[in-house]
Amino acid sequence: ILMPSQYPTIERDISILISKSISYNKISNNIYNSGGELLKEISLFDLYVDTKIDNDKHSLSISLLFSSKERTLKDDEIDILMSKILKNLKNKFQIIQR
Repeated sequence: ILMPSQYPTIERDISILISKSISYNKISNNIYNSGGELLKEISLFDLYVDTKIDNDKHSLSISLLFSSKERTLKDDEIDILMSKILKNLKNKFQIIQR
């Protein structure tokens, strides 16, 4: 059981355009691996399909929750992690950030 931290959490959302052939499981595993120990939880909160975008792609909106048991996190360190996560998604899955 995860014990709640006494320090505040930071939540960030990303929206990505990605091929429908790539499973959400692969995407979430990539995000967890990129996010490091401060990334505690991710959740898909929107799936958008529109033929105007691209028949082979859909848009996913994902919420990421960061926290530490030892200290208060700083926005700039989360910005760095978010950049790393997005870079890894682009390199591995050719996502487009929306």
